[in-house]
Amino acid sequence: MSVNANGTVSDALLDKLNGGLDAAKRSKQAKGGELDQNAFLTMMLAQMKSQDPLKPLDPSQQLAQLAQFTNVTELQKLNQGFKEMTAAFAAQRALSAAALIGRQVLVEGGSGWLPEDGQISGRIPVDDTVDRLTVRITDAQGRDVRVLDLGSAPAGAADFVWDGRDARGEALPAGLYTVRAEGERAGKTQQFTTAVSVPVHSVSLDGSGGIGLNLPGLGSRHVDEVIEIF
Repeated sequence: MSVNANGTVSDALLDKLNGGLDAAKRSKQAKGGELDQNAFLTMMLAQMKSQDPLKPLDPSQQLAQLAQFTNVTELQKLNQGFKEMTAAFAAQRALSAAALIGRQVLVEGGSGWLPEDGQISGRIPVDDTVDRLTVRITDAQGRDVRVLDLGSAPAGAADFVWDGRDARGEALPAGLYTVRAEGERAGKTQQFTTAVSVPVHSVSLDGSGGIGLNLPGLGSRHVDEVIEIF
């Protein structure tokens, strides 16, 4: 059940969303609550009819029973309200995520997908000044195909772009490439995490209502993993 790259929300996805909302409505309209109320009133009337005229029921006990039933009923209504709100929120999140199809998103990871005649761009979080920052690009066979020298970098974030060419300037085939960032501080080498920019091809829902973004070469990522949207 997904939203395709052409931006059209699939019937299966809409059915799932509408099904969740309809289920909440049907639950609210169910007769279980009415039967509980009727059963309670029947019990109360039976108690009143069978009571000993010389020893009538304590009014305070009757009030306590009514108060207890009222509390249970209100809790059931509150619980139902939360279920409906949760279903509506999940549907709204899914439709909002569908708007990401075709957009570029920044997600943390050490791999990037190089499209045909395209490039890989990303960002490196830097906690403190780095004397020299480099990005090493490795192909599927583990060979270094390009090293990007970003020079010194202040604390913050350093952006990089790889044009998809090797050190000789030859265009490399589309595919998945490993991206590693290294920095030098006082003569010591330090590894840094990287985040890559990738397009969203489709959106899917899992059985629990979680929203996944399907990214080329990277599989599905939860929508909460998105760092930035371009």
